[in-house]
Amino acid sequence: MPADKLDNALDKLNRLSLEEQMAVLDKIEQKRRTDKFILYFQPWQEQIEAIAKFTDDIKIMGLLGGNRSGKTILGAFLAVAWGLGKDYFKDEPAWQWVKNLPIPEPPNNIWVVGLYYEFYAM
Repeated sequence: MPADKLDNALDKLNRLSLEEQMAVLDKIEQKRRTDKFILYFQPWQEQIEAIAKFTDDIKIMGLLGGNRSGKTILGAFLAVAWGLGKDYFKDEPAWQWVKNLPIPEPPNNIWVVGLYYEFYAM
């Protein structure tokens, strides 16, 4: 954002009451969380354990688990993180989950493979 637009926005914000300022900032944060939700990824315990096992020595990683165990969510997060690169997450809430992953500098190729039930059941 150009400096003059930023100055105008801050000037308008400063003219509001404290409650109105907080409401505006909350709305901005809500929009950011919606637009860039991947930056706020929060894994649950089993996913944290899987992330911790992912090291430079691993060339292929399989996520195995039962129904509703978080395989798709973690796989999607890892694919997005791999595609965007570590720097995209720096200084963001999800940085703690990306910082130790063996993600090379972008651009990166990503292959996602999964079975589609109808074909599997034939």
